[in-house]
Amino acid sequence: MGKLDSWIRHAGFGDDIERLKSEVRRVGMVVCAVKGRAVGSNQPLLAQSLSILRELLYDADDVVDQLDYYRLQQQVVQTHRVATTAAATTTAMHRADEISSGNAADTPMNSSVGKLRSAVWEHFRITEKDHGKPVKSACTYCGKEFTCKTRNGTSSMSKHVKMICTNRPPGAHQPNPSSTGDATQITSDSSSGKSRKTHQESTQTATNSTHIHWDKVELSNSIQKLTSQLHNIQGEVSEVLKLCGSGSASSSNHQPSITSDQHLPSSSLVLKKLYGRAAEMDTIKRLITVKKSNGVIVLPIVGIGGVGKTTLAQLVYNDPGVKSKFDHRIWIWVSRNFDEMRFTREMLDFVPQETHEVPQERHEGISSFAKLQEILASRTNSKRLLLVLDDVWYDTDDRRWIQLLAPIKSNAANGNAILVTTRKLSVAEMIGTTEPIKLGALETDYFWLLFKLHAFGDENYKGDQTLSDIGQEIAEKLKGNPLAAESTGKL
Repeated sequence: MGKLDSWIRHAGFGDDIERLKSEVRRVGMVVCAVKGRAVGSNQPLLAQSLSILRELLYDADDVVDQLDYYRLQQQVVQTHRVATTAAATTTAMHRADEISSGNAADTPMNSSVGKLRSAVWEHFRITEKDHGKPVKSACTYCGKEFTCKTRNGTSSMSKHVKMICTNRPPGAHQPNPSSTGDATQITSDSSSGKSRKTHQESTQTATNSTHIHWDKVELSNSIQKLTSQLHNIQGEVSEVLKLCGSGSASSSNHQPSITSDQHLPSSSLVLKKLYGRAAEMDTIKRLITVKKSNGVIVLPIVGIGGVGKTTLAQLVYNDPGVKSKFDHRIWIWVSRNFDEMRFTREMLDFVPQETHEVPQERHEGISSFAKLQEILASRTNSKRLLLVLDDVWYDTDDRRWIQLLAPIKSNAANGNAILVTTRKLSVAEMIGTTEPIKLGALETDYFWLLFKLHAFGDENYKGDQTLSDIGQEIAEKLKGNPLAAESTGKL
């Protein structure tokens, strides 16, 4: 906001806010790095750091709101002061005109009264005179009358203006400054008095307008402290990301990975009930469990993020009927980083070493990709395997896929099966051997059951009808996406 930015610089907070903005930008980059990353055992630490980070960003938002409040407060005060000054100047000029025209019967001084020596007369008009001397006067703000037979005014008049009168404008109790203490002089033949009075009132207005009740130093310190906290916490998140990447192995003989991902044991995250995917699940189970001798089946599951690809694969992977058909089941989280060495090592982790093997082959510490594949082929020989490749993005070079899956495909007669979950149809077309299972939005009835489960804790919720109506309005906006039902329902 241009006005706020300008005010921030004018108020002296420019450097503080620029440093805060810079830190918020860095936080944004760190958060982008977190998205889509698996953090394994570091999940609790990262969650705690991100929670603190979120609260600090709320605090930063509050600081901006606070600065804008002070800007508006100052603007209101200045507007009021300007209006008051203009009104006072107009009144003074009007009185001077009356004096010069001889119509100043109720002005605080004229030729018959002479010079009034007290500044308090600025706030009163003479209502009665005796032989050219004031006898009675009235407050120009509220009309209250006072008896006063001298040109010096009375203490009652001064007290009334300073503390009692409820109609006086702000600052009206403060007399105009004068080196002698006398009242401001307005004469019929001089314009210098007008100029002096107007200048004095303007100066007083400018001074009063800066009296906003806030501590600039304290606010500056708060901004600096917040900036420092943001810097420290984003540093903590960065360290967690480094720890997540340190566990990945790399090979000097193969293409280096741009980022390092840690294995996500997502195969164990299984929902108790499947909503609206029974037909797809039956199709997958039938295709992968029928033992064929004409090669390995590679079955892709394709759909947008959050549509339930991984959940469906988890349910198939853990289905008792599926378990009974395979000697070994392997779950690999692939993501965007295609690392053949990591994938092969993790496959070996799922396939235990046979005790009767001589010599015993161990894969720990081996840096040769070819040797690792040789060990994998020997361990899986005559074994039926189910391999799940979850969240696959790589669709650039099918030769790397062929090389990676060679040990499993070499035992094709055993009826091995590979399930692939991906958002990209190009991946399915490149490595799939069958038509992909395409997951779309859940049907309305199934989606409503799933949403009620997460929102109310019961898919058969029949409580407050108003809440159900609101829930259905929300559910309609989520377009049948299961992940949206879970996250929004819980919220």
